[in-house]
Amino acid sequence: MYRSPYRLLIVVFITINGLFNHSLYSQKQLDSLFAETAFQLNLSKECKAQNALNQIQELYPELSEKDALRFIYYQAAININNGIDDLALEGLLTGFTKLKNLETSKYHHLYAEEIGRIYGRANDFKLAIDFFKQGLSFATEQNDSLAISSAYLNIGSIYQMKQEMGIAEVNYEKMLRFFPTEGGDTETLATVYSNLIGIALGKGEFDLAQDYGIKSVEIHTQNKDTLKLAGVLSNSGSISMYLKELDKSNDYYFKAYELLKDRTDTKSREITALTLDNISQVYYLKESYKNGYDYLFEGTSIERELSKEKLANKISEIGAKYALEEKEKQTEIERSKKESRELLLYILGIALAGTLVSIFLFIRATKLKRAKTKLEFEREKIEQAHEIEKMQNDVQMKILNATLDGREAERKHISEILHDTVSSLLSSANLHVVAVKMQLKEQSPPEVEKIQAIISETSDKVRDLSHKLMSSVLLKFGLRTAIEDLCEKYSNSRLTFKFEAKDIGRYDEHFEVKTHHIIEELANNIMKHSNAYNASIRMRVVKNKLNIEIFDDGDGFNLQEVTKKDGLGLTQVKARVKVMNGKIEIKPFENTGTQIYIDLPIPN
Repeated sequence: MYRSPYRLLIVVFITINGLFNHSLYSQKQLDSLFAETAFQLNLSKECKAQNALNQIQELYPELSEKDALRFIYYQAAININNGIDDLALEGLLTGFTKLKNLETSKYHHLYAEEIGRIYGRANDFKLAIDFFKQGLSFATEQNDSLAISSAYLNIGSIYQMKQEMGIAEVNYEKMLRFFPTEGGDTETLATVYSNLIGIALGKGEFDLAQDYGIKSVEIHTQNKDTLKLAGVLSNSGSISMYLKELDKSNDYYFKAYELLKDRTDTKSREITALTLDNISQVYYLKESYKNGYDYLFEGTSIERELSKEKLANKISEIGAKYALEEKEKQTEIERSKKESRELLLYILGIALAGTLVSIFLFIRATKLKRAKTKLEFEREKIEQAHEIEKMQNDVQMKILNATLDGREAERKHISEILHDTVSSLLSSANLHVVAVKMQLKEQSPPEVEKIQAIISETSDKVRDLSHKLMSSVLLKFGLRTAIEDLCEKYSNSRLTFKFEAKDIGRYDEHFEVKTHHIIEELANNIMKHSNAYNASIRMRVVKNKLNIEIFDDGDGFNLQEVTKKDGLGLTQVKARVKVMNGKIEIKPFENTGTQIYIDLPIPN
């Protein structure tokens, strides 16, 4: 989200009147060394930038106050690029304190901006916003529109990281208003539009999100940035797919595919594979399963080729190292032979015996080393195979979780329509029927009573269906109340569910919905398969983790056999727990019941 200060920095240095340093170089040459530092930073060549600063330090041991502040700033910039934020922050804070005593210049804004970025990376959002606002004040004082737009972008980025999307959106809009028509970095402009796409999607304003996407596409098209253009087109395709505009969605995806299909670099092929997966998803939604399968197969083939290439590169690297070792060994052998031949001229008998012994020992050591290298090579091949298998399992897990997330979103959407629209219409209809009955009084025909009964029955069924799709108790009152309600509903004359909870509050809605579905799935399994008479669900918070224990006194089961026969339910539960970075342990005991333990980290 942050813009690099070195791409935005226009090197304008004011020559300070006064005495020159006691060196052979002029102020003009000093400025030239500072310009060289900025140039090398812009190319991400930190070593050359540091060399230029070292020259300044050697040639100018006594810098003026303003030049010293320039030196501190560039030294901090090099440290930041090298990942040494703490050292950079120490220097910037020292320089910023000195700057406050000087007339406002471009460096006031740059110092405040860079300090704010460091605090932002450290997730200290309060201090980050404070310094960004100071930078905004300095930029406004100098009427620098580029610096002002940069400050609003940084402030908006922090609020977006804090999930305060409304404030973030306001700052992004101000950034667009102040962004200069000339001299500004259009890539930064494209970044803002991408951020606004995310905010618009969060608000459900899909048309606005598409408008921002179009603007981002225009910028990347002008800049001929094929990779970023393909990414934005793919995002636009996803928006259209969410809106069920499947033809429009595929149009975006195919445009992205056409841009990348002939490119052979790894990043382009990775995006191409993802785009083909999305195209296959659209065809599946259109029930064009053959086309869906074909594109899925093509995307999977590219992913498989990429995996093979990574493995091949690793093997080639090992082979190259092995070849180098062999070459070095051969060189050593030749050198040894040459020394042996020279030695033979002086001591024939002893040298010959010594050479033979040396050659024997060397060959034996070489064979042992080759055997060791071969074993290491085989071990690395096995590890690579395990890694590929793990990647395949992760892909399958991601697909399953994406399917479950989509199903939850659709169920919530349909539930909201039933509750907010259909139920309201039925209630309105019922009120009209009551009004008709009051007007007709005793002359009301029996059909009116039937209509009212039908409306009442339909309202009950719509309410029940809405609750089945997405628990209104969960959304209104939270996880604790929803699980307590679930236990009451699932209890009957044969099976009793007990519920215990301790220190359970309200959490993020996505977390509560996913946790509720996990518990609901396991409770359904108890009802359908366990033949239990008693079951219990216990929840408590320990060290910022939600501990869930689900016990029953049913028949139990063989975990491996159930997983092989019909393990989709358990697979979904395990996938849900894994994607939530949690842990699950299932302990079935045949004929005595089942114990399930789940630990889920609670999101901030």
